[in-house]
Amino acid sequence: LGAVPVMGSGVDGKKQLQRASAVCCSRDMSKIFCGGADDSFIMVFDAKNESNDLLYEIPNSGEKVTALCDCRPEDSRLLVGTADGTLKTWYYSRTEVNQIHSFSAHATAITALALPHQNNQRVVSGAADGTVVVSESSTGFTIWNLTEHVGFGSIRSVAVSLDGHSCLTVADSGPAHLWDLTTGSLLRSFSPG
Repeated sequence: LGAVPVMGSGVDGKKQLQRASAVCCSRDMSKIFCGGADDSFIMVFDAKNESNDLLYEIPNSGEKVTALCDCRPEDSRLLVGTADGTLKTWYYSRTEVNQIHSFSAHATAITALALPHQNNQRVVSGAADGTVVVSESSTGFTIWNLTEHVGFGSIRSVAVSLDGHSCLTVADSGPAHLWDLTTGSLLRSFSPG
């Protein structure tokens, strides 16, 4: 991503996010969340305004933001993955921002996040060590620890089906895997080529 203009000091009186390490949109498409690769905060922009207005910044306790995922719009919650493997849940509104949960999900940086659309009680996270974890979003309890990608590099993407019953994961190399989230079993593998 290129530089995203925000309020502050810098060129033409605007601070700039030089490198974004993670981005996502709110599910109602009203906000854009950007985590800085060189900073430990998340910038929240007004997606409905062409001037890229910064609504607010969410501090992230000194941890670099490596993955972002928004919950359902009526929940106003944002999931944040960090470089130390911590998964945080933030509540946001127009007037306040509060961290409501935080737990260690991985031993290495979280590189991908997804939330089942029908069940915001679970989160699927992928990490730099190739692990994929399905956990309870409020307690951090690990439901499934999926290790088929270990040895194939970082998890690059996780996608959950609309019904929340299956998940597709892919790492730097090796096949993509389709998982049954109700049993934690591998359903199929898809090899490139």
